[in-house]
Amino acid sequence: MAYSDKVIDHYENPRNVGSMDKADPNVGTGLVGAPACGDVMKLQLRVSDDGVIEDAKFKTFGCGSAIASSSLVTEWVKGKKVDEANTLSNSQIAEELALPPVKIHCSVLAEEAVKAAIYDYKHKKGLLTVHEVFDHESKMAGAHRAEGESDDDVAARVRAATAAYASKHGKSMDGVAAG
Repeated sequence: MAYSDKVIDHYENPRNVGSMDKADPNVGTGLVGAPACGDVMKLQLRVSDDGVIEDAKFKTFGCGSAIASSSLVTEWVKGKKVDEANTLSNSQIAEELALPPVKIHCSVLAEEAVKAAIYDYKHKKGLLTVHEVFDHESKMAGAHRAEGESDDDVAARVRAATAAYASKHGKSMDGVAAG
């Protein structure tokens, strides 16, 4: 399998490797992984008070395509508004790096890492709608179901997490599914 010059460049000279203080309220952290291949990405974004991404850092354990995808997205998101960065798609990453089909999952992980970091930042700042929290919690609950946990138990856990967010940030639960 031949890699593009851009993949090789980002792999051999990765940009923005490192970590930020995840307790910083202006830092969002996304941690994603692909169990099938073992790739794990941690991506962090520091956002200014006016919603512009000032800095981005990553640590990726994985193949050259995973490292290149992480490196590329940290360059792309700097200077963008959070909502603009949230529109980044894996197809843009894959196209820019000319990833072979068997490495497309690396671009998917990079997209997911950016979106997870933005979600974390917005969650810290109380910028999410209760519907966004509910949808996220529902997705996570399905992926992390405890052994023997009933559908009703999962629904109650999702509602409790959503209600806690709504209460903390003074948001209404109107229109959120009751169960």
